[in-house]
Amino acid sequence: MKNINMQWYYAEDDLQKGPISVAEFKTLVLNGRIMNNTLIWRAGMENWTEYRRIKKQFDFGKQIVQKFSPGSLRYGGFWIRAGAKTIDALIIAVISILISFLLKTSFYMVSIGLQIILSMTYTTWFIGKYAATPGKMVCGLKVIHADNSVVSYKWALVRYIAEWASTVFCIGYLMVVFDNQKQSLHDRICCTRVIFKT
Repeated sequence: MKNINMQWYYAEDDLQKGPISVAEFKTLVLNGRIMNNTLIWRAGMENWTEYRRIKKQFDFGKQIVQKFSPGSLRYGGFWIRAGAKTIDALIIAVISILISFLLKTSFYMVSIGLQIILSMTYTTWFIGKYAATPGKMVCGLKVIHADNSVVSYKWALVRYIAEWASTVFCIGYLMVVFDNQKQSLHDRICCTRVIFKT
C-alpha cells in the first residue's frame, strides 16, 4: 500500500479515533487496541476496512505474531480464578456496607437494590481499564480476547452479563476444569481467555 506513513483513523466502541501516526498505530496494535476486525481508514482510501485485510502491508506484522504467540500463554485454572472471584466479592461487600452506612439504610436493602449495578460497574471498569479486576490483579491474572488483544469496555460489559449464564448450577464455571484453555461458559460466549500476566 502506498503512502502508508500518512495519518490513520480507527474505530473503537463505535467511535472514530484519530488521526494517529504509523508509530502510534503500531503501539495500538501491539497493545491490542487495534485488532484484526478493527475498522481503519486514511485519506485516499475509498472505504473503511478491517485491519486484517491490509496488515501484511505494515512492516511490523511479524513483530505482532511473535509477541502474541498462543503457545506462550498460561491459562488461569479453576481454583486461582475462584480465589480472585472471592477477593472481588469481599471488596464489593465492603463497598456495599459503606454505601448502606452513608445512606443510613440496611445492608440487605443495599445488597438487593445496588449490588448488581455496583458489581457490573466494578467489573466492567476494571477489566476495560486494566484487563483485570483487583482480585485478578492480586492473583496475577488478566482477561484477553482469543487473539490476545485487550478487552474493551463494551466487551467487558457483555462478558459480565454473559457470566450470569455461568452461575446456573455453576456449570459454566466448572467448564474451566475440563477445558484445555480453561474457558468458562462466559469466556466461550465472548471469545475471551483468563491468563497469567507475563
